[in-house]
This record gives sequence, C-alpha cells and structure tokens, in this order.
Amino acid sequence: MPYVITLIAPSQAPILEALEHVRKSISHAHIRDLNGAFDIVTDTPASKSLMDEIRARFQVDILWQDLAHREKRLFIADMDATMVEEETLDELAAYVGLKDQIAAITKRAMNGELDFHAALRERVSLLKGLSASALHDTAAKMHFTNGGKQLLSTLRRNKVHCVLVSGGFTFFTGHVAAFLGFNENYGNTLNIEGGMLTGTVGEPILDKTYKQTCLENTARRLGIPLTQTIAIGDGANDLPMLQTAGLGVGFQSKPLLRDVLPNHLLYCGLDALIPVMGLAPDIK
Repeated sequence: MPYVITLIAPSQAPILEALEHVRKSISHAHIRDLNGAFDIVTDTPASKSLMDEIRARFQVDILWQDLAHREKRLFIADMDATMVEEETLDELAAYVGLKDQIAAITKRAMNGELDFHAALRERVSLLKGLSASALHDTAAKMHFTNGGKQLLSTLRRNKVHCVLVSGGFTFFTGHVAAFLGFNENYGNTLNIEGGMLTGTVGEPILDKTYKQTCLENTARRLGIPLTQTIAIGDGANDLPMLQTAGLGVGFQSKPLLRDVLPNHLLYCGLDALIPVMGLAPDIK
C-alpha cells in the first residue's frame, strides 16, 4: 500500500536537509516538489519517532497518510487556538479581571487534566453579571489564525464541506464561520438575561464526545466515508475527533496530542493543509 509523507516548513527552516534525512530513513522513496512543500511517496509509513525527530531537529512540519485516501470531502475544525489564535473564554475573563485565573483552568482542561464539563461550568460561573456587550468586543478583537482564510477558500472551491465545532460558544462560532466560510458551526450557549451573562451554560454541553459524534454524523448525512474526512484541533477535547477522522491533525498541539497523534502542524499556518490534501492553493 503506498503512503505519502508531506513536509512543509516556514521559509527559514532547512526543509531540504529534513527531506534528505527522511529519504535515508525509509525505503523506495519517490520525491515530488510541491513548490516549496515536498511529497515523499513510499511503501513504508513514517514512524512517529522519525516524525518527532524531524520536527524537533529541523522545525519542519511532517505528516503522513494513505495515498489512496488523500482526497478529502469533509473538513471539521476546532475554533479556539486553532481557527482563531485566542481562547475566547479567556479573553472574556479579561473584562472581569480574571484572565490569568481562567486561563490557568483552560490550560489544564486542554491538557486533559480536568473534567471538561466541570471546568467549563467553573469558568463561566466567574463571568456572572458581565455585560453581553463584552461578547461583541471580544469578537471584534479576535485574531484569525494565519492561513485559515486561504485554506477555507481552497476547500470550498474544491467542494469540501466545512464544519466548525467548538467547546466554546455559538456567539463566536457563528462569527468565525461567517468570516472564514464554514458551511456549518456548532458550539455551547452562554445564557444571557437582561443583557447580562447569568454565569451558566446551556445544556447539554458540547464536549469531546460531541465533536467525534458531529464528525461521524455529518459524514454519514453527506454520504462521505470517514477515510475522506480531515479534522484539526489543539487540545484534549479534540482527541476523539482527530482519532476518528481519516486524517487527524494536531495544530500547535498540547502535550497530550503530541504524545498520541503522529500528524501535527507546529510551525506552519493552516494553509499548510492545502498541499497535505494534494490541492492547489486558491490564488484569487
């Protein structure tokens, strides 16, 4: 069975040295230049230890997949610290002077150290009484992750169905989905009464199980086999989704994901997924 290993790197990284190191480590390698990125087609999948070595030694992103299933028809993505740079709940906490406290809880939850449901309820409870106008202010200040707009434009042009699913909040998923061009978006609901946050979250809470189920149900609804799905995320609540997708990619991955998954983007922007999927970038 043929596999394809793709190397992508920031312009200053020694990608040719990394390419040669990989070539010497696997058998029957055929190299294709993708205009700055490189494919290595081989009958041997890359080992996780080799991929970890390439990332650490050369600061080059490396991913592998089954060549026969490279074409994807469904893309599903996390939002916070993936499609946008911020953890939006942490940014909301800044309005009540609790950003550091809430960010510490977020970090532990994303590392898989805390129960997601309990951690979310605890953090939201600290926002009780915050004006809903803070949601609009936070959305206006969000930074979209480098390469995301081009990635979504390219996927939509190639008729890939795009879904944003987040343990964050629908106020932000709607904003991000509209700007980037997702077909669907899902998130949790912040309860608001009288223009103020109540400090509670709508039930049921969307968690890692929901993300995995969303992937499976969307693929089934659209008649897309899981082998033709790709998912990306950064934290522990993304792991089941990433493990279920035909290609699961950690983005600037938390330690738990780095320990478990073989495929990560640690150095490049989201548009690095374009050559990984065998697509040409949308240059419009």
